[in-house]
Amino acid sequence: MQPAETPFDRTLLDGFDFACRPGCALCCYGSPAVSAVEAHQLLSIRPETDLLPASQGFEQLPCRPDGGACVFLASERCTVRGARPFPCRSFPVGVHIGARLQASLVLGCPGVNVEPLADWPDATSTPSKGLDEELASIEKEIAVAPLEAYRREAERRARAYARRVGMDPASMDSELREAVQEELDTLLDTGLDPWEPPSAEAGLADLPLFFDPDHGRVALASAPGGWELLAVAEGGGVARHLGTFLPPLDLPSLDPSAERLLAGFLRYVLARDHTLWSVYEENPDAPSADWLAEELAERLAEVASTVISRAAVRGLAAGAPSDHLGALGVADGIRATDMELLDRPTLGRIL
Repeated sequence: MQPAETPFDRTLLDGFDFACRPGCALCCYGSPAVSAVEAHQLLSIRPETDLLPASQGFEQLPCRPDGGACVFLASERCTVRGARPFPCRSFPVGVHIGARLQASLVLGCPGVNVEPLADWPDATSTPSKGLDEELASIEKEIAVAPLEAYRREAERRARAYARRVGMDPASMDSELREAVQEELDTLLDTGLDPWEPPSAEAGLADLPLFFDPDHGRVALASAPGGWELLAVAEGGGVARHLGTFLPPLDLPSLDPSAERLLAGFLRYVLARDHTLWSVYEENPDAPSADWLAEELAERLAEVASTVISRAAVRGLAAGAPSDHLGALGVADGIRATDMELLDRPTLGRIL
């Protein structure tokens, strides 16, 4: 059972349920870092594995080429489940180390029920369900990780950054959230300006990835005539071309349930420390607090536009009209966007 008190803030987990979806394996794409102990365990199972060098004494699990899955995935099953490294054991929960340790969910994981976003944060009165194993892994990792060193480094960088923009590091996060919170309801008034996905020529490993119940892992790429959906094979490469679709040029209409879900998602994204600290990292020369607040608001507007555009493209691929979206469509857009948000660099650190 999860203790009543934990060494990290888990309020962003409350109200959500998790149940792993068989056949998804989104968690097996990418190259998670492994410690020396974890590397030894993995090599004792498969000695021929060539781990990749990484920073700070870690190594990385290799993936198959051309966007393929982790080398330990076979027929949609992890072959080293008992020796999975920490990032695999804790997925879909991630912990950001900044002014505090804050846990949040990877909402791109189809096993996470995103319905509570419609009333978030009012829907957080109940503890999360289905995450006991993941939370236990996080607490075990926290017990052995050099957290004080991580915290000191994060605090040092935050203090230096706050001085450059003329803010108090103790209140910088809360002041920026307060400044942007009032604008959330009007972020889409200026229309759509979504993130354009990279071209498939950049490599499948660099494309946004989501899970589709009918096609498995699907990558999104820019292409002549619109955005292309590509089903990605476990062994790497394109399994199927699912078509090219034009993202909406104008804002589709949203029914009230879709508006609530999108608004809740934006509040959730704003509540993540990772969101603020990634804006800090990507804007080292921010001239002022006001400028930084505008940049944060612009980030959230781009997130909303990207969710809507990807929802519309997923709808077109399923044969649905793109000029109107319901809650299920917006949920598809969230799942096709959220993992990309969490891949952005941060001034802090990801545990």
